[in-house]
Amino acid sequence: VDKYIGDAIMALFTKKSSDAVNSAIDMLSKLEILNKKRVKDNLPNISIGIGINTGSVMLGTLGVPDRMEGSVISDTVNLSARLEELTKYYKVPLIISSETEQLLPESISRREIDEIEVKGKTNKVRIFEVFQWEPKKTRDKKIELSSFFKEALDLYRKNDLKGCLKLLKKYEKQLSDDPILQLYLKRCENKSVE
Repeated sequence: VDKYIGDAIMALFTKKSSDAVNSAIDMLSKLEILNKKRVKDNLPNISIGIGINTGSVMLGTLGVPDRMEGSVISDTVNLSARLEELTKYYKVPLIISSETEQLLPESISRREIDEIEVKGKTNKVRIFEVFQWEPKKTRDKKIELSSFFKEALDLYRKNDLKGCLKLLKKYEKQLSDDPILQLYLKRCENKSVE
């Protein structure tokens, strides 16, 4: 653990990207158990957002003489923070960059959900939702529907909103409570109206 930032934790994983992702999956699985207990006790659910990126960082001492701390800085760190913020927009708790996704074993369930523009970067960054922590039934359904979703995403990027919407409606019949599906349905409908 590098530091606490309000209610956030910044952690570094030095060996493998999968260590960070597996840690996040473990956190989300344990949170699911805790929330079931909280529901029984009539307490509200707790939700968290996790952003993971892989890359180089500069480790050093930052601050002024009477207030120093060791920390890391870099574009890698900034993108991790941005991905964590985006969990609120996409309504999924775990988002990773393509740099992290490329280094993961096939056994970790994930899917590409978007390309985002990042301040100071010329190329867009592809981002992925990791859903390995979800109940087996939901996870299996997302895997089963992955080709539908990938094709819909491709059509959306080609601005074929009619084709994209048609595929998303088929997808919706099988997994209607998917927040990423809902986001793209709104995007297609809003662009069609313009």
